[in-house]
Amino acid sequence: MSGLGGIIYQLLNEIVSSLQAMISSPADMLKFTIPVAAVFVTSFAARRYAKKQKIDMLPSFEMKREMFNLPRDRLNLEVSRIMNENYSTVISKIETDFEGAHNKYRVYKALLKQYRRYNARTDSSIKRIRARAIVRRKEILNRLIDLDESLAEMVLKDSRQV
Repeated sequence: MSGLGGIIYQLLNEIVSSLQAMISSPADMLKFTIPVAAVFVTSFAARRYAKKQKIDMLPSFEMKREMFNLPRDRLNLEVSRIMNENYSTVISKIETDFEGAHNKYRVYKALLKQYRRYNARTDSSIKRIRARAIVRRKEILNRLIDLDESLAEMVLKDSRQV
């Protein structure tokens, strides 16, 4: 025990003598006090900044979870309606699409009948009938081409939505 007490006594004597030396020489005192003061100032500033940055509360599960929005295209809307067992809206949309296609088919059949009639009249021996048949046949052909383009657009629109 006396060995340990002797070491502590010697250590305290060294500390006291170094403090006396620092106080007696102001240049030595500045070498010591400036770094110590800088450490205290920075630790005080860091503690104050950390208090300002304190998180009020942790994020909830809903805040942590990534929000994923499905695109609102025709297929996703129909899937949500089917999952809610609302089949009537799906059936009515399908019915509307088929009615539109059926109407285009009826117009096609009527135009095709007129085209064949005027195509047959282009071989007429009467010039007035032949000239009118050529003009009308060209008009009906243009209407058939427009009908085909609208049908292609309808198919393309449906293929994009699915």
